[in-house]
Amino acid sequence: MVDGIYTNPPKMTELYISDRMRGKMKGFSSLNTNPLTNDFCMKMNSNEKVICSHCYSITGLQRWCMGADAVWQKNGDILSKELIRRDNRPFIMDKMFRFHSHGELLNDIHFANFCLIAQDNPDTMFALWTKRTNIIHRNAWLKPDNMILIYSDHKIDNMSKYIPKGFDKKFSVFHKEFAEENGMELNCEGKSCIDCLICYKKNGIKYIQEKLK
Repeated sequence: MVDGIYTNPPKMTELYISDRMRGKMKGFSSLNTNPLTNDFCMKMNSNEKVICSHCYSITGLQRWCMGADAVWQKNGDILSKELIRRDNRPFIMDKMFRFHSHGELLNDIHFANFCLIAQDNPDTMFALWTKRTNIIHRNAWLKPDNMILIYSDHKIDNMSKYIPKGFDKKFSVFHKEFAEENGMELNCEGKSCIDCLICYKKNGIKYIQEKLK
């Protein structure tokens, strides 16, 4: 057992669920993959002009590791190679659940498996943040009603209201000074996710705007 990561009973799944989240994610569980072996993540992280250059996940794994990269690597291998049999999909007991507090979609199969997991757990609302619009465009029809897709904008200080096809919401990051100068409300600031939940509800709020850390 790795701190914060466990095999979620009662199904005999090989996937590991992180349940001891910290900071704003405290109180949530998530299903993660390893960003250090994700070509998309590493390419984006090397671009200083995009938000991925500030990635807390890559920085944390490179500095401290803590064994999480091994189990998240296993998750990614399982999720991206073939569709998971129903008896090997995890049973989720949480009312709200996050796909990827660490990591990013690897391919179409990965997204399809997330959809199958959500479909198998209809009493849970799942949320997925992704920049992989190409994968969503091809596969958005797979998304069940209890899953919210959030487009994670790679640009900083982007005021565009455009939400790509297939997504329910848009998540953007702004410098605080830019937001103040443009009269923008940062509705993802100084809150814990468990006390907010605007990302996890079909509430008519389409734009989530956070201060750059």
